[in-house]
Amino acid sequence: MTADRQARRLIWLFYAFQITVTMMLWLPIFYEFQKQNGLSEEQILDIQSLYYVSFCLLELPTGFLADWLGHRNCMRVGAAFHILTHLIPIFWPTYAGFAAHWLLLALSRSLISGAASAYVYNKLEELGQADLYKETEGRGRAWSLAVKVLGFALTDTLTRTDPTLPYWASAASALLSTYIAFRFPARLGERKLKAAQEPPRLGRVINLLTGNPRMLVVMLQGVALFTLTRIVQVNLFNPILGAQGFRVDQFGRILAMNTLFEAFGAAFPTALRRWVSDFHAVFWLTLAMGACCWGLTYCSWIGCLAWLNVFSVITGLSYPVQRQVMNEHIPDSDYRASMLSAESLVDRAVCAWVAHRLGIALQAQQMNFFLQAAGAASLFSCALLWPAYFLAPKRAAAPSSEDSGEPPP
Repeated sequence: MTADRQARRLIWLFYAFQITVTMMLWLPIFYEFQKQNGLSEEQILDIQSLYYVSFCLLELPTGFLADWLGHRNCMRVGAAFHILTHLIPIFWPTYAGFAAHWLLLALSRSLISGAASAYVYNKLEELGQADLYKETEGRGRAWSLAVKVLGFALTDTLTRTDPTLPYWASAASALLSTYIAFRFPARLGERKLKAAQEPPRLGRVINLLTGNPRMLVVMLQGVALFTLTRIVQVNLFNPILGAQGFRVDQFGRILAMNTLFEAFGAAFPTALRRWVSDFHAVFWLTLAMGACCWGLTYCSWIGCLAWLNVFSVITGLSYPVQRQVMNEHIPDSDYRASMLSAESLVDRAVCAWVAHRLGIALQAQQMNFFLQAAGAASLFSCALLWPAYFLAPKRAAAPSSEDSGEPPP
Protein backbone atom coordinates (compact mmCIF):
# COMPACT_ATOMS: atom_id res chain seq x y z
CA MET A 1 0.00 0.00 0.00
CA THR A 2 1.40 3.40 -1.00
CA ALA A 3 2.05 6.13 1.56
CA ASP A 4 -0.83 8.20 0.13
CA ARG A 5 -3.30 5.33 0.52
CA GLN A 6 -2.04 4.59 4.03
CA ALA A 7 -2.48 8.25 4.95
CA ARG A 8 -6.02 8.31 3.56
CA ARG A 9 -6.93 5.15 5.48
CA LEU A 10 -5.45 6.58 8.67
CA ILE A 11 -7.34 9.84 8.24
CA TRP A 12 -10.70 8.14 7.72
CA LEU A 13 -10.15 5.88 10.72
CA PHE A 14 -9.34 8.97 12.76
CA TYR A 15 -12.56 10.62 11.57
CA ALA A 16 -14.58 7.54 12.59
CA PHE A 17 -12.87 7.41 15.97
CA GLN A 18 -13.48 11.11 16.61
CA ILE A 19 -17.14 10.77 15.70
CA THR A 20 -17.85 7.81 17.97
CA VAL A 21 -15.64 8.58 20.97
CA THR A 22 -17.00 12.12 21.38
CA MET A 23 -20.66 11.18 20.93
CA MET A 24 -22.00 12.14 24.37
CA LEU A 25 -25.72 12.70 23.80
CA TRP A 26 -26.32 13.48 27.48
CA LEU A 27 -24.41 16.79 27.32
CA PRO A 28 -27.49 18.96 26.55
CA ILE A 29 -29.41 17.61 29.56
CA PHE A 30 -26.84 16.47 32.15
CA TYR A 31 -27.27 19.64 34.23
CA GLU A 32 -31.03 19.22 34.51
CA PHE A 33 -30.71 15.44 34.84
CA GLN A 34 -28.52 15.89 37.91
CA LYS A 35 -30.88 18.51 39.37
CA GLN A 36 -33.82 16.14 38.89
CA ASN A 37 -31.87 13.54 40.86
CA GLY A 38 -31.50 15.86 43.85
CA LEU A 39 -28.25 17.79 43.22
CA SER A 40 -28.03 21.53 43.81
CA GLU A 41 -26.36 23.94 41.38
CA GLU A 42 -23.41 24.29 43.74
CA GLN A 43 -23.00 20.49 43.94
CA ILE A 44 -23.12 20.20 40.14
CA LEU A 45 -20.43 22.85 39.72
CA ASP A 46 -18.37 21.30 42.53
CA ILE A 47 -18.34 18.04 40.57
CA GLN A 48 -17.25 19.98 37.49
CA SER A 49 -14.41 21.50 39.46
CA LEU A 50 -13.45 18.05 40.75
CA TYR A 51 -13.50 16.82 37.15
CA TYR A 52 -10.99 19.46 36.07
CA VAL A 53 -8.75 18.88 39.08
CA SER A 54 -8.68 15.14 38.44
CA PHE A 55 -7.92 15.83 34.78
CA CYS A 56 -4.93 17.89 35.91
CA LEU A 57 -3.65 15.08 38.12
CA LEU A 58 -4.09 12.52 35.35
CA GLU A 59 -2.80 14.42 32.32
CA LEU A 60 0.96 14.02 32.77
CA PRO A 61 0.86 10.39 34.00
CA THR A 62 -1.32 9.36 31.06
CA GLY A 63 0.91 11.35 28.68
CA PHE A 64 3.92 9.44 30.03
CA LEU A 65 2.05 6.16 29.56
CA ALA A 66 1.16 7.07 25.98
CA ASP A 67 4.77 7.93 25.08
CA TRP A 68 6.08 4.84 26.86
CA LEU A 69 3.56 2.08 26.12
CA GLY A 70 2.23 3.37 22.82
CA HIS A 71 -0.34 5.95 21.77
CA ARG A 72 -2.65 3.33 20.27
CA ASN A 73 -2.75 1.32 23.48
CA CYS A 74 -3.81 4.35 25.51
CA MET A 75 -6.47 5.22 22.94
CA ARG A 76 -7.89 1.70 23.22
CA VAL A 77 -8.00 1.69 27.01
CA GLY A 78 -9.49 5.18 27.11
CA ALA A 79 -12.23 4.26 24.63
CA ALA A 80 -13.08 1.15 26.66
CA PHE A 81 -13.38 3.22 29.85
CA HIS A 82 -15.77 5.50 27.98
CA ILE A 83 -18.32 2.68 27.82
CA LEU A 84 -18.44 2.33 31.59
CA THR A 85 -18.40 6.11 32.04
CA HIS A 86 -21.74 6.54 30.28
CA LEU A 87 -23.41 3.69 32.19
CA ILE A 88 -22.65 4.90 35.73
CA PRO A 89 -25.36 7.65 35.88
CA ILE A 90 -27.99 5.12 34.81
CA PHE A 91 -27.35 2.71 37.69
CA TRP A 92 -25.98 5.14 40.30
CA PRO A 93 -27.87 8.48 40.02
CA THR A 94 -26.58 10.04 43.25
CA TYR A 95 -24.00 12.69 44.08
CA ALA A 96 -21.37 9.96 44.54
CA GLY A 97 -22.42 8.30 41.29
CA PHE A 98 -22.25 11.48 39.26
CA ALA A 99 -18.87 12.28 40.79
CA ALA A 100 -17.62 8.80 39.81
CA HIS A 101 -19.06 9.33 36.32
CA TRP A 102 -17.09 12.56 35.81
CA LEU A 103 -13.91 11.18 37.41
CA LEU A 104 -13.92 8.17 35.08
CA LEU A 105 -14.66 10.50 32.18
CA ALA A 106 -11.57 12.51 33.14
CA LEU A 107 -9.48 9.33 33.14
CA SER A 108 -10.76 8.08 29.79
CA ARG A 109 -10.43 11.47 28.10
CA SER A 110 -6.94 12.04 29.49
CA LEU A 111 -5.89 8.67 28.08
CA ILE A 112 -7.21 9.64 24.65
CA SER A 113 -6.67 13.40 24.24
CA GLY A 114 -2.90 13.74 23.95
CA ALA A 115 -2.37 10.21 22.67
CA ALA A 116 -4.73 10.56 19.70
CA SER A 117 -3.25 13.84 18.47
CA ALA A 118 0.32 12.61 19.02
CA TYR A 119 -0.37 9.34 17.21
CA VAL A 120 -1.92 10.99 14.15
CA TYR A 121 0.75 13.69 13.90
CA ASN A 122 3.62 11.20 14.23
CA LYS A 123 2.05 8.65 11.87
CA LEU A 124 1.40 11.26 9.19
CA GLU A 125 4.97 12.53 9.65
CA GLU A 126 6.21 8.95 9.25
CA LEU A 127 4.28 8.71 5.97
CA GLY A 128 5.67 12.04 4.76
CA GLN A 129 2.24 13.70 5.07
CA ALA A 130 2.70 15.89 8.17
CA ASP A 131 1.30 18.89 6.28
CA LEU A 132 -2.10 17.18 6.39
CA TYR A 133 -2.29 17.20 10.18
CA LYS A 134 -4.11 20.49 10.78
CA GLU A 135 -6.68 19.71 8.11
CA THR A 136 -7.07 16.19 9.52
CA GLU A 137 -7.58 17.50 13.06
CA GLY A 138 -10.02 20.14 11.87
CA ARG A 139 -12.00 17.91 9.51
CA GLY A 140 -12.11 15.15 12.14
CA ARG A 141 -13.61 17.61 14.58
CA ALA A 142 -16.00 18.87 11.90
CA TRP A 143 -17.24 15.35 11.12
CA SER A 144 -17.73 14.55 14.79
CA LEU A 145 -19.63 17.79 15.32
CA ALA A 146 -21.77 17.28 12.21
CA VAL A 147 -22.86 13.86 13.41
CA LYS A 148 -23.50 15.30 16.88
CA VAL A 149 -25.98 17.68 15.27
CA LEU A 150 -28.15 14.68 14.44
CA GLY A 151 -27.50 13.12 17.82
CA PHE A 152 -28.29 16.24 19.84
CA ALA A 153 -31.43 16.79 17.77
CA LEU A 154 -32.56 13.34 18.97
CA THR A 155 -31.62 14.00 22.60
CA ASP A 156 -34.91 15.75 23.37
CA THR A 157 -36.93 12.83 21.98
CA LEU A 158 -34.80 10.29 23.82
CA THR A 159 -35.16 12.24 27.06
CA ARG A 160 -38.94 12.44 26.77
CA THR A 161 -39.07 8.67 26.22
CA ASP A 162 -36.66 7.89 29.07
CA PRO A 163 -34.18 10.33 30.71
CA THR A 164 -31.49 7.62 30.71
CA LEU A 165 -31.64 6.88 26.96
CA PRO A 166 -29.03 9.55 26.02
CA TYR A 167 -26.59 7.74 28.33
CA TRP A 168 -27.38 4.34 26.78
CA ALA A 169 -26.87 5.74 23.26
CA SER A 170 -23.53 7.28 24.31
CA ALA A 171 -22.36 3.93 25.72
CA ALA A 172 -23.22 2.22 22.43
CA SER A 173 -21.17 4.79 20.52
CA ALA A 174 -18.24 4.28 22.90
CA LEU A 175 -18.38 0.56 22.20
CA LEU A 176 -18.00 1.27 18.48
CA SER A 177 -15.09 3.67 19.10
CA THR A 178 -13.29 0.94 21.06
CA TYR A 179 -13.54 -1.37 18.04
CA ILE A 180 -12.20 1.37 15.75
CA ALA A 181 -9.28 2.02 18.12
CA PHE A 182 -8.09 -1.54 17.50
CA ARG A 183 -8.08 -0.91 13.72
CA PHE A 184 -5.43 1.84 13.75
CA PRO A 185 -2.17 0.77 12.04
CA ALA A 186 1.02 0.45 14.08
CA ARG A 187 3.81 2.98 13.74
CA LEU A 188 7.26 1.87 12.65
CA GLY A 189 9.30 0.96 15.70
CA GLU A 190 6.31 1.39 18.00
CA ARG A 191 7.29 0.56 21.55
CA LYS A 192 5.20 -2.10 23.21
CA LEU A 193 5.06 -3.30 26.78
CA LYS A 194 7.13 -6.44 26.16
CA ALA A 195 9.99 -4.50 24.61
CA ALA A 196 9.56 -1.19 26.39
CA GLN A 197 12.46 1.17 26.72
CA GLU A 198 12.84 3.25 29.84
CA PRO A 199 9.75 5.37 30.55
CA PRO A 200 9.66 9.09 29.81
CA ARG A 201 11.45 11.09 32.48
CA LEU A 202 9.84 14.01 34.31
CA GLY A 203 13.18 15.81 34.23
CA ARG A 204 13.20 15.69 30.44
CA VAL A 205 9.66 17.09 30.33
CA ILE A 206 10.66 19.96 32.62
CA ASN A 207 13.75 20.65 30.49
CA LEU A 208 11.64 20.76 27.33
CA LEU A 209 9.19 23.16 28.95
CA THR A 210 11.76 25.49 30.51
CA GLY A 211 14.06 25.36 27.48
CA ASN A 212 11.34 26.40 25.02
CA PRO A 213 9.77 29.64 26.27
CA ARG A 214 7.86 30.21 23.05
CA MET A 215 6.21 26.81 23.43
CA LEU A 216 5.16 27.88 26.95
CA VAL A 217 3.59 31.06 25.57
CA VAL A 218 1.70 29.05 22.93
CA MET A 219 0.55 26.67 25.66
CA LEU A 220 -0.70 29.53 27.83
CA GLN A 221 -2.35 31.24 24.88
CA GLY A 222 -4.63 28.23 24.44
CA VAL A 223 -5.88 28.45 28.04
CA ALA A 224 -8.27 31.32 27.33
CA LEU A 225 -9.71 29.53 24.29
CA PHE A 226 -10.27 26.31 26.20
CA THR A 227 -11.67 27.98 29.32
CA LEU A 228 -14.12 30.21 27.48
CA THR A 229 -15.31 27.25 25.42
CA ARG A 230 -15.97 25.15 28.52
CA ILE A 231 -17.73 28.01 30.33
CA VAL A 232 -20.14 28.83 27.50
CA GLN A 233 -20.73 25.44 25.87
CA VAL A 234 -20.77 23.21 28.98
CA ASN A 235 -20.87 24.88 32.38
CA LEU A 236 -23.21 27.76 31.54
CA PHE A 237 -25.08 26.34 28.54
CA ASN A 238 -28.14 25.28 30.57
CA PRO A 239 -28.20 28.38 32.85
CA ILE A 240 -27.84 30.78 29.86
CA LEU A 241 -30.76 29.17 28.04
CA GLY A 242 -32.80 28.90 31.23
CA ALA A 243 -32.34 32.61 31.91
CA GLN A 244 -33.75 33.36 28.44
CA GLY A 245 -36.86 31.25 29.11
CA PHE A 246 -36.03 28.21 26.96
CA ARG A 247 -37.48 24.87 28.07
CA VAL A 248 -35.33 21.84 28.90
CA ASP A 249 -36.83 19.89 26.00
CA GLN A 250 -35.47 22.58 23.63
CA PHE A 251 -31.87 22.39 24.83
CA GLY A 252 -30.91 19.48 22.59
CA ARG A 253 -32.09 21.20 19.41
CA ILE A 254 -30.32 24.43 20.35
CA LEU A 255 -27.09 22.58 21.05
CA ALA A 256 -27.51 20.75 17.74
CA MET A 257 -27.76 24.11 15.97
CA ASN A 258 -24.67 25.42 17.78
CA THR A 259 -22.81 22.23 16.93
CA LEU A 260 -23.65 22.64 13.24
CA PHE A 261 -22.06 26.10 13.27
CA GLU A 262 -19.03 24.75 15.13
CA ALA A 263 -18.68 21.98 12.54
CA PHE A 264 -18.71 24.63 9.81
CA GLY A 265 -15.84 26.46 11.49
CA ALA A 266 -13.86 23.27 12.13
CA ALA A 267 -14.18 22.22 8.48
CA PHE A 268 -12.07 25.20 7.36
CA PRO A 269 -9.07 25.34 9.72
CA THR A 270 -6.93 27.09 7.09
CA ALA A 271 -9.50 29.81 6.35
CA LEU A 272 -7.60 32.53 8.22
CA ARG A 273 -4.20 31.65 6.74
CA ARG A 274 -4.66 34.05 3.84
CA TRP A 275 -4.73 37.01 6.25
CA VAL A 276 -2.80 36.01 9.40
CA SER A 277 -0.45 33.30 10.60
CA ASP A 278 -1.73 30.53 12.86
CA PHE A 279 -0.24 32.14 15.95
CA HIS A 280 -1.92 35.47 15.25
CA ALA A 281 -5.18 33.68 14.38
CA VAL A 282 -5.36 32.22 17.90
CA PHE A 283 -4.91 35.73 19.31
CA TRP A 284 -7.77 37.23 17.28
CA LEU A 285 -10.07 34.26 17.82
CA THR A 286 -9.59 34.58 21.58
CA LEU A 287 -10.57 38.25 21.44
CA ALA A 288 -13.67 37.36 19.40
CA MET A 289 -14.67 34.73 21.98
CA GLY A 290 -14.39 37.32 24.76
CA ALA A 291 -16.60 39.69 22.77
CA CYS A 292 -19.23 36.95 22.47
CA CYS A 293 -19.24 36.50 26.25
CA TRP A 294 -20.03 40.19 26.63
CA GLY A 295 -22.67 39.98 23.91
CA LEU A 296 -24.49 37.19 25.74
CA THR A 297 -25.11 39.51 28.68
CA TYR A 298 -26.87 42.20 26.59
CA CYS A 299 -29.36 40.39 24.38
CA SER A 300 -32.85 38.96 24.00
CA TRP A 301 -33.51 35.28 23.33
CA ILE A 302 -32.93 35.85 19.60
CA GLY A 303 -29.63 37.59 20.29
CA CYS A 304 -28.68 34.79 22.67
CA LEU A 305 -29.05 32.20 19.90
CA ALA A 306 -27.11 34.41 17.48
CA TRP A 307 -24.21 34.96 19.90
CA LEU A 308 -24.06 31.25 20.73
CA ASN A 309 -23.85 30.41 17.03
CA VAL A 310 -21.09 32.97 16.42
CA PHE A 311 -19.22 31.62 19.44
CA SER A 312 -19.56 28.11 18.01
CA VAL A 313 -18.05 29.08 14.65
CA ILE A 314 -15.08 30.66 16.45
CA THR A 315 -14.64 27.53 18.58
CA GLY A 316 -14.61 25.34 15.47
CA LEU A 317 -11.95 27.50 13.82
CA SER A 318 -9.73 27.84 16.88
CA TYR A 319 -9.24 24.27 18.09
CA PRO A 320 -7.32 22.77 15.12
CA VAL A 321 -5.29 25.97 14.68
CA GLN A 322 -4.15 25.94 18.31
CA ARG A 323 -3.31 22.22 18.09
CA GLN A 324 -1.23 22.81 14.96
CA VAL A 325 0.70 25.69 16.54
CA MET A 326 1.35 23.63 19.67
CA ASN A 327 2.55 20.58 17.70
CA GLU A 328 4.91 22.69 15.62
CA HIS A 329 6.58 24.00 18.79
CA ILE A 330 7.20 20.56 20.34
CA PRO A 331 10.94 19.81 19.82
CA ASP A 332 10.94 16.07 20.67
CA SER A 333 8.45 13.70 19.02
CA ASP A 334 9.16 11.02 21.64
CA TYR A 335 7.60 13.35 24.19
CA ARG A 336 4.76 14.66 22.02
CA ALA A 337 1.93 13.11 24.08
CA SER A 338 3.59 14.31 27.28
CA MET A 339 3.82 17.88 25.96
CA LEU A 340 0.22 17.86 24.76
CA SER A 341 -0.80 16.48 28.15
CA ALA A 342 1.12 19.27 29.87
CA GLU A 343 -0.83 21.78 27.79
CA SER A 344 -4.10 20.10 28.72
CA LEU A 345 -3.05 20.05 32.37
CA VAL A 346 -2.70 23.82 32.37
CA ASP A 347 -6.08 24.20 30.63
CA ARG A 348 -7.87 21.97 33.14
CA ALA A 349 -6.17 23.57 36.14
CA VAL A 350 -7.55 26.96 35.15
CA CYS A 351 -10.96 25.43 34.40
CA ALA A 352 -11.04 23.77 37.83
CA TRP A 353 -10.63 27.14 39.51
CA VAL A 354 -13.10 28.81 37.14
CA ALA A 355 -15.74 26.10 37.71
CA HIS A 356 -15.42 26.57 41.47
CA ARG A 357 -15.84 30.34 41.17
CA LEU A 358 -18.71 29.84 38.74
CA GLY A 359 -20.66 27.78 41.27
CA ILE A 360 -20.38 30.63 43.76
CA ALA A 361 -21.40 33.18 41.09
CA LEU A 362 -24.51 31.19 40.12
CA GLN A 363 -25.59 30.88 43.73
CA ALA A 364 -25.25 34.68 44.02
CA GLN A 365 -27.21 35.27 40.77
CA GLN A 366 -24.15 36.81 39.10
CA MET A 367 -23.96 34.85 35.85
CA ASN A 368 -23.80 37.95 33.62
CA PHE A 369 -21.04 39.51 35.69
CA PHE A 370 -19.09 36.26 35.45
CA LEU A 371 -19.41 36.19 31.64
CA GLN A 372 -18.22 39.79 31.43
CA ALA A 373 -15.28 39.07 33.74
CA ALA A 374 -14.33 36.03 31.62
CA GLY A 375 -14.37 38.16 28.46
CA ALA A 376 -12.24 40.85 30.11
CA ALA A 377 -9.77 38.25 31.40
CA SER A 378 -9.31 36.85 27.89
CA LEU A 379 -8.52 40.35 26.59
CA PHE A 380 -6.00 40.91 29.38
CA SER A 381 -4.28 37.55 28.80
CA CYS A 382 -3.93 38.26 25.07
CA ALA A 383 -2.45 41.67 25.79
CA LEU A 384 0.25 39.99 27.89
CA LEU A 385 0.99 36.88 25.84
CA TRP A 386 1.13 38.33 22.33
CA PRO A 387 4.22 40.51 22.99
CA ALA A 388 5.66 37.83 25.33
CA TYR A 389 5.93 35.44 22.38
CA PHE A 390 8.17 37.81 20.41
CA LEU A 391 10.22 38.81 23.44
CA ALA A 392 10.88 35.18 24.43
CA PRO A 393 14.13 33.65 23.07
CA LYS A 394 13.71 31.24 20.20
CA ARG A 395 14.86 27.66 20.81
CA ALA A 396 17.75 26.42 18.68
CA ALA A 397 15.74 23.78 16.81
CA ALA A 398 12.59 25.81 16.22
CA PRO A 399 10.88 25.35 12.85
CA SER A 400 11.30 28.13 10.36
CA SER A 401 8.46 30.51 9.72
CA GLU A 402 8.27 29.27 6.12
CA ASP A 403 7.74 25.70 7.23
CA SER A 404 5.41 26.27 10.14
CA GLY A 405 3.41 29.30 9.08
CA GLU A 406 4.48 31.02 12.29
CA PRO A 407 5.44 34.71 12.43
CA PRO A 408 9.17 35.39 12.12
CA PRO A 409 11.12 36.16 15.31
